[in-house]
Amino acid sequence: RMGAVYEGKGDMDSAIAEYVKVLSEPGEGRDTVSKRLAQLSRRKGLADKITAAYQRAHTAAPDDWELIIGYANYQSEREHEADALAMLRAEVANTNNVEFLETVRDLFRAILRPEDEQQVITRLTQAARDEREAMMYRLQLAAFLERHNQVDPAIAIIDKLVAEYPTNIGVVEES
Repeated sequence: RMGAVYEGKGDMDSAIAEYVKVLSEPGEGRDTVSKRLAQLSRRKGLADKITAAYQRAHTAAPDDWELIIGYANYQSEREHEADALAMLRAEVANTNNVEFLETVRDLFRAILRPEDEQQVITRLTQAARDEREAMMYRLQLAAFLERHNQVDPAIAIIDKLVAEYPTNIGVVEES
């Protein structure tokens, strides 16, 4: 709401700063702000100001993965899907945040990006916080590979899990 107030007063820098703050809040507010920022980005010079405001916010809170998702939504709203995907891929490669990775995995699954989904699941196997999570993500990767007709790599993952955890009931059931 403050963004709209600043915008009404003609203070676009403050409006953009307020809108960018909302990008880190999941839900309808983020969706509304993403659309408004996309509309504003069509005005001369405002796209650069939006990018700069995002960069400042991201620098101030580099672990705020919701902000990253929000900015990707903004990029998508302005029909810059390639930029959004590139940014998400880069973040996936450089993070160990399991919540972020799971969110992006689900996003890639929803928009039918199997190669990106596989990258995220692979990253999740590396970022797992404990042995149980590591097994779970490796099983997810095997299931993903099987669904995408890559049976031999899927079997190799299951065989390796069985060799490492021969008495684990979940692994035994999956095998």
